[in-house]
Amino acid sequence: MIINRERGGACAKYANILALTVFCQWIIIAILALRPSPCPSIDLSLQNTRLDYLQRQIAQMDSKLSKPTVTAGKTVSICDIESAAMDTNPDTVGRAMLNARAQVVLDVARSNAEVSDKFIAHRYQYVYSMMAMHLRDRHVRVLEIGLGCGMYYGPGVSIPFWKKFFGPNLELEVLEYDEPCAKKYESAVNKMWIGDQRDKQLLSAVIRGREQTFDLIVDDGSHGMDAQQISWRELWNGLKPGGVYVIE
Repeated sequence: MIINRERGGACAKYANILALTVFCQWIIIAILALRPSPCPSIDLSLQNTRLDYLQRQIAQMDSKLSKPTVTAGKTVSICDIESAAMDTNPDTVGRAMLNARAQVVLDVARSNAEVSDKFIAHRYQYVYSMMAMHLRDRHVRVLEIGLGCGMYYGPGVSIPFWKKFFGPNLELEVLEYDEPCAKKYESAVNKMWIGDQRDKQLLSAVIRGREQTFDLIVDDGSHGMDAQQISWRELWNGLKPGGVYVIE
């Protein structure tokens, strides 16, 4: 604190009072910080209810996996869930549920021969566990931009993931600009669109006569902002009400 001495003794007096007040405030804050927190009381009935709920959720997620040999129980410890459920902090329980749901997605991805960088480098299992889990066990239409041609793990890796994740009622369409690469995977999807994701005529053709068709659109294409914006503007009307548009 800088005091202008030319203002006289009155100014100095008020400055000293202010300094003393600030000092006392810091002393009070320090005492409160050092005071031990009381141990919170735990309502065991509430915690048991949480635990039962979490266990039911895990069981439901296990049953939704399209490949019976892949179960969340192999990589998600119910003991970890129980420990989280005994915490009185609801955020801890929420994180446990989020991690458990994300693990279901990751288990499906790892059940394939190759794993997309969606789940290794970018950890999008957290995104899809929140945004796409409700679409399982029903007829679902998915459009993905980008086949992964030229990627280090090889093209077409996400195709088996979508098929296992959504099951036999999936209709999968892919848009890819690399024609020779795309031709190799035409038979693996319901429809292969070949061209640039910035091509407005091509994008219009994708949804022409099929407005509000797709439950999920995933842009994993060029990752260029201009291309992403063009695709989003042109394809938005192809998304169902309540559908999900993901730009990776």
